[in-house]
Amino acid sequence: MKILITGASGFLGSHLTAFLRDHGHAVIATSRSSKDFPVVLGDSVSEKLLVGIDVVIHGAHDFGRGNQNLNIEGTRTIYLAAQAAGVPKQIFISSFSARPDALSEYGKTKYQIESFFLSQGQWVIRPGLVIGNGGLFARNLKAILKSPLLPLPGGGKDLVPLLFIGDFLSSVEKILNQNSPRAFNLFNHTLVSNRDLIEEINRAGAHRALLVSLPLGMALTALRFLKFLKIKLPLDPESLKSGKLNQSHPFRSDLLQLLGRETPFREMVQFSVDKVRSGSTHL
Repeated sequence: MKILITGASGFLGSHLTAFLRDHGHAVIATSRSSKDFPVVLGDSVSEKLLVGIDVVIHGAHDFGRGNQNLNIEGTRTIYLAAQAAGVPKQIFISSFSARPDALSEYGKTKYQIESFFLSQGQWVIRPGLVIGNGGLFARNLKAILKSPLLPLPGGGKDLVPLLFIGDFLSSVEKILNQNSPRAFNLFNHTLVSNRDLIEEINRAGAHRALLVSLPLGMALTALRFLKFLKIKLPLDPESLKSGKLNQSHPFRSDLLQLLGRETPFREMVQFSVDKVRSGSTHL
């Protein structure tokens, strides 16, 4: 297949580009920073770039605050250009946090875009927290392995949907060959508590840290204060509230149906810790 990927310089996009090329696909990797194929959300897309394309995978997302409309309209613009060029299949990389009652701007934005794609008879992928050598997880992992004291909002009881980067890549290739458009939910069937996740990171990294349980209200207050002081944090109040909302999720995982397997929790965490410790990360 000839595949165009937007946001190809990011964690998921760069891995997808390499993986699909290794599996015999012709990939055009576009991004804001690309010298060969620059595609910026909000700008028009060259018709020449879309000639002969079989699939567009939409992975671009501008994480700047207040850019909800840019992401929605920018992605729609690329979609419509590909549709006009006759591209038969388009896949949007959404999120587990995409839902109609989302609290975060990220979740609200992803939900609006995925709703548009589904209304157009196209494909949507909702990954959980992707565990690998980059992205949000690896950034938080680095912070955890450096900290002697780790607060656990709500006692760390909230559950997290995890997905190994290798399982994400294999699933996308499977979805490329699907004929019936729909949303695919990708995460391990057994969700893991925040406490178990942090304890496993410490075990895999041979790191000793004191875990301190905090009431949710106290944790939110502390995060808001630190945010006011403009101290950069791996977790913000919005994300914490979204994690609480996601405890009642409407999604059922499609991972085993697609792959017939899933990477064990300990194995994926150890992989990420080893990569971060060796400096082999894409943050």
